[in-house]
Formats: sequence, structure tokens, C-alpha cells
Amino acid sequence: MVPIPPGQLTLLDAQNGATVTAAVGEVFNVRLMTRPDTGYGWRVTSGPPAISTLSQRYDPHGPPPRPLGRPMGQEVFRLRVAGRPGQTIKLAMVYSRPNVHLALAKVYQVQIKVIPSHS
Repeated sequence: MVPIPPGQLTLLDAQNGATVTAAVGEVFNVRLMTRPDTGYGWRVTSGPPAISTLSQRYDPHGPPPRPLGRPMGQEVFRLRVAGRPGQTIKLAMVYSRPNVHLALAKVYQVQIKVIPSHS
């Protein structure tokens, strides 16, 4: 279990496969590395309706360009826990190209243990 203070949950590539806790109604971010010039992008494949997507955007402030000079950034998902206390939610995301069969490049998964609201 990853100990993260309430209200400060931000998941990164490094948390792939982790189990975290989040409160009912808590809003959190998932920030995953992406290359915008490849046609690939992240999308949520498992989690709803216990997790709702509030927004999705590209943040160009990723690591410095690789030796080939290809830009990297992060795709940022703002999500809300809509599950119930005691529930464990599997949040899964895939990095793929739209409309291309079997173009799956990566899978990102976390288990979210839902706790009662902090308020």
C-alpha cells in the first residue's frame, strides 16, 4: 500500500501495479508519459462507474527530449472516486492508437481501496 496523505494523490508511471487508498469523492490525478507525435494516447478501460473521469489533457512538461529529439510529455487524467467504502477498484488504462486493431503498446493498472470520506 502506498502511503499518500488524503487529497494529495497523484499517480505516475512508477505506480503501475500499486495499491493505493483514496476516499469517497476524492479527486486525484494520473500522469502518464506520452509522445504526442506517435498517434498513441492513453485511455481508461476499467474503473468506471466507480471512478469518473473529470478531464484529460496533454502536459508538454515531461522529461528532456531523448537523443533522437522526440518530444515527450504527460497525459493527465483528473479522476474522482465514486465508489463506496470498502470497495477495491481496478483502474486500468491502455496506451494505444485509435482505430488500429492490436496497436496496444502499454497497460497501466492500479488497485484503489476506497475509504470513507475525509469530511
